[in-house]
Amino acid sequence: MSEENRRIFSKIAKNYDAVNTIISMGMDKDWRKRVAELSLEGKGSMILDAATGTAEIPIAISKKADEKHIKVRITGIDFTNGMLEVGRKKIKELGIGNVKLQNGDALRMKFKSNTFDSITSGFALRNFDSLDKFFKESYRVLKPGGRIAFLDAGKPGTKFDFVYWFYYNTFFPLVGMIYSRHAYSWLRSSVWRFDKSRAAELARKAGFKEVSIENLSGGVAFIIKGRK
Repeated sequence: MSEENRRIFSKIAKNYDAVNTIISMGMDKDWRKRVAELSLEGKGSMILDAATGTAEIPIAISKKADEKHIKVRITGIDFTNGMLEVGRKKIKELGIGNVKLQNGDALRMKFKSNTFDSITSGFALRNFDSLDKFFKESYRVLKPGGRIAFLDAGKPGTKFDFVYWFYYNTFFPLVGMIYSRHAYSWLRSSVWRFDKSRAAELARKAGFKEVSIENLSGGVAFIIKGRK
């Protein structure tokens, strides 16, 4: 990711979770639970969360694994230390012992090939400088038969897009006035520009099979799923 992205996410790290919940009207928690369910459908126990931010997805996976009595080891990587600091604090407060966070670039992962049984990410696809590189790296470090579940936000792609456009162009600026005008203006435009169909095609070109898009909450969020 670029230094500009690092700067933006460093600036909003402390408020990132609260703002996500406000913008999504609380639906983001259910979206992450769905990612957690998908990550645990395989037989393996090694899970990677790329561009983990404040570790919301690793935490969701850990909780879901406890519910299902599944033993897992979850690694979260992010290149923004401010985000990782928030994540580590939450993990410590919750007493979670099966999540490890470390600094790392999702486009240049320092893991051996065929390491993980599942790879997840949340709200990161539209922020990568090269989505193609991310999918290729994910394919490399995923074990054969492993699965991906990448959550993000985008246009629903329905006749109600104008409602979505109105919401994002009135509510996002208000959030920006409170937290960071530049950062949330940039995030708003990235949501509106993102093409989830093209992203799914890039996943296929990287080698993934059974690639599909699971729309959530009418399409305002989605998960790109696939297998190696």
